[in-house]
Amino acid sequence: MPQQSKYIDSLTPLRGLAALVVVVFHYNEFLKFMEMPLLSDGLSTHLLSKAYIWVDFFFILSGFIITHVYAERLRSGGLEAVKAYLWARFTRLYPLHLFCMLLLVVFIQVLQRIAPNYYASSWKPFFPIGDFIAYLGFGVSFGLVSNYSWNLPAWSIAAEWWTYVVAIGLIPLFGNRFGVRTVVAWIVALAGLSFLGVFGDRLGLDHALDIGLYRCLFEFVIGVGVYQLYRKLNLSKSILSADWAFVVAVLGTLAVLHFGVLPVFVLPWFSLLIICAALNYGIPSRILNSKPLRFLGEISYSIYLLQMFWLFTWNVWFDLHWKVANPDRMPNLGELSLWLGVVLVLLVASSALTYRFVEIAGRRKLRGLFKKV
Repeated sequence: MPQQSKYIDSLTPLRGLAALVVVVFHYNEFLKFMEMPLLSDGLSTHLLSKAYIWVDFFFILSGFIITHVYAERLRSGGLEAVKAYLWARFTRLYPLHLFCMLLLVVFIQVLQRIAPNYYASSWKPFFPIGDFIAYLGFGVSFGLVSNYSWNLPAWSIAAEWWTYVVAIGLIPLFGNRFGVRTVVAWIVALAGLSFLGVFGDRLGLDHALDIGLYRCLFEFVIGVGVYQLYRKLNLSKSILSADWAFVVAVLGTLAVLHFGVLPVFVLPWFSLLIICAALNYGIPSRILNSKPLRFLGEISYSIYLLQMFWLFTWNVWFDLHWKVANPDRMPNLGELSLWLGVVLVLLVASSALTYRFVEIAGRRKLRGLFKKV
């Protein structure tokens, strides 16, 4: 069986930064739902209000990384390689996913005890039992669940899981090099995403529970092609490996997000950002691989899945304590920013723990069981 491919260092920190941006976006969405001033109020930019699109960055990056690590095994390894691949992806995703779902069960039990009336009126409808089962079975990205509930970000984890399954047959279709098939796949994927935007009446592509799986699948396909292009460029000295190319990719990505262009026009910039980061070994690479950014990247999955627990906890604190003590005023921007800072600190600290004691420990335990079968 082919050996595992060389690790591409600079992509992990990008994942951590993207995860933090998504958390800030969701905090802002909580403010909107709670009818409070928004962090984005008064800002003539879409960098925050449209920041959900960084989830699409995850999907492209996933296609890139899965192809980098598993493409040769899936092409030549046979049934045993497929089983090992699926088990590796499942053990990467499921321990933390299960932990976060059980953590919300604890959250519900505690809230019922300390504030039963508040729970019944404000939170109970958000936690239906049927949805809990659907979440546990990765069944929340293709219409089985119709309303927002439980650990909402896990919809994208479910979408990724089923995309991993499809990738078993999909990746070998691309061949082992960048060519016409890759370009055709890109065209089909972009056309599919455009269709989802029109068909779903959401040109912003913020599909999650209904057809989020297809959003993920099309962007994963883009990521597979981006990896093939990266391999082609990596064979020789490409201008995209230059420091200035990475700066252009960052500035271009921020510019299209600032102006709020349609996501299908943002995705090429995400792709360029991934390629430039993967090819670069200069100053941008050294910055990305600094200890703080690498740390954020390593715990990014925990950051992403734990965010709802801390946002829920902050929401409860606000309703039961701050609003009661301040019935006649709205929080100011300084208070909103302070609370966001506290949420981020608690989230990062707890993510460091779950990364070590849930993600890594759970993965090792499950993979150890697989070896014994």
